[in-house]
Amino acid sequence: KIQDADLGNLLTQTVRMMKPLAEKKNILLTGEGFRKVIIRCDEQKIKQLILILVDNAIKYTPSGGTVAVRFEGEGKIFVDSELGQGTKFTVELKRTV
Repeated sequence: KIQDADLGNLLTQTVRMMKPLAEKKNILLTGEGFRKVIIRCDEQKIKQLILILVDNAIKYTPSGGTVAVRFEGEGKIFVDSELGQGTKFTVELKRTV
């Protein structure tokens, strides 16, 4: 169902929900203070997509690593994962009109 949704709130909820999994794997999951950006979308599908991105980042980041969720501009979401040995993996999700 297409409706207005606060993307910042969806990111906050996802980070909060995934922190216990990250902590269990000894991974630092960061992402907070997301500003309010209202988008028109299928909220459940966007939430599921963000959850999959963060879950995969946690899954493939070695113990002791870091996963950072960032939000820039009017709808760019970045999920950065430190893969060890100086290797970094970034997924960018952009809003299109």
